[in-house]
Amino acid sequence: MNEDEIREKLKQAKDAEDQKEMEKKETISQANERRKNLEKEIMDEIAKWEAVLPKGPEIIDSEPFARSSGFSYFLLKRKGENKIQVLIKSGETIKTVQDIDYFKETFAASDEMLEMLRGRIPNFIKYLSTLVD
Repeated sequence: MNEDEIREKLKQAKDAEDQKEMEKKETISQANERRKNLEKEIMDEIAKWEAVLPKGPEIIDSEPFARSSGFSYFLLKRKGENKIQVLIKSGETIKTVQDIDYFKETFAASDEMLEMLRGRIPNFIKYLSTLVD
């Protein structure tokens, strides 16, 4: 193999590596965009319902929207408020209540968990409607 062939092989290897790096960045960018859209959909849906929820009693969803590492994640409407939050339980013990924004940012909520949260909102609203006048 002469010097020119070696240079060409090295160039091809570098070009292939650059292509892989570019594809990796593109994949990350697409995943970030999907996450951003998912979060926006959740916040828009919650804002729509919070605007019409009565400030009546505290209501915890009848079913968790997710379970992970021994914790169950429920939607919650607090007494005297029309705000929807996330209640995190371990067994029957309440561990914390978090605003949706705080939950999605600090609890490392996976895209899958956020998808489950988004899917549970209409069911929670239906459940609320059976309990609130």
